[in-house]
Amino acid sequence: MIEIKDIAIKLPKKIIFNSSIEKKFNFKKNQIIEKTGIIKRYVSAINDTSEKYAIDSAKIIKKNNNLKDVTHIISVTNTPSIFFPSIANYISSSLNLNKNVHCIGINSGCTGFVDAILIAYRLIEKKKKNSILITTSDTYSKYLNDRSTVPLFSDGGAAILIKYLKSGMKLKSYYCNNEKNSQSNLIFENSKKPSIKMNGPNVLSFTLSNVLPVISKFIDENKKTVLFCHQGGKIICDAVKDILPEHVIFPENYKNYGNLVSTSIPNLIRENKKLLKIKGRIIFSGFGVGLSQAHAIFEN
Repeated sequence: MIEIKDIAIKLPKKIIFNSSIEKKFNFKKNQIIEKTGIIKRYVSAINDTSEKYAIDSAKIIKKNNNLKDVTHIISVTNTPSIFFPSIANYISSSLNLNKNVHCIGINSGCTGFVDAILIAYRLIEKKKKNSILITTSDTYSKYLNDRSTVPLFSDGGAAILIKYLKSGMKLKSYYCNNEKNSQSNLIFENSKKPSIKMNGPNVLSFTLSNVLPVISKFIDENKKTVLFCHQGGKIICDAVKDILPEHVIFPENYKNYGNLVSTSIPNLIRENKKLLKIKGRIIFSGFGVGLSQAHAIFEN
């Protein structure tokens, strides 16, 4: 019913390797890669913003596609440099799109792409002529200052064009959940010195106790399955792999990117786009800020 027509990624030029973080935060040599599995992460320049990465990735999409028929823009970010209007409004102006385009802004993190594609699906299901441009972008590194979070996160943005296709992916099921009284476990406090704070053990516990059982329920032993899972790092991805049967395809790329937050799943799709065409089940799974989780189960 829908297809991901095109996808583009925009990452910062600056790359930070483990050695510099180990030196700054007094880690032992190779301690970071042993714990996180991450080799490098992308860090935004001082003047770069989430708006910039979203707009730049959307411009790449425009070079490859005629966007005059775009009816909706859904922008996803946890770290806007401008609180309102939404990034979607800026994209509409930057790309000189139709003034009737519907701009929607979502304040969401690692579930953000899944949230957006579920909305896009319903819009296209309602009216097949709808054409949806989703953008994801975050600049977490600007607000990290402790040794537990700096090694994990990267900055960047993505743009994804979603259209109707009769023979495309059909939504079979979805699941969304928000844990009560868990907000402080991963939070962006807009104080005198804005900062992102994460309770790593609690976030990990949420993933192991709440997310893994949900993912396992959506695995059909009789259907070939691709799981596009949020790339949170070695511990999380290894835990997910441990519950999966052998027939499930589980692409990974966190080693070379770190945790790209809302752009994590789009970036994984971009590198494995051919897997969207398999005859079977396609699952998008995001989890994090909230603490929340969102899963969309499609079939071809």
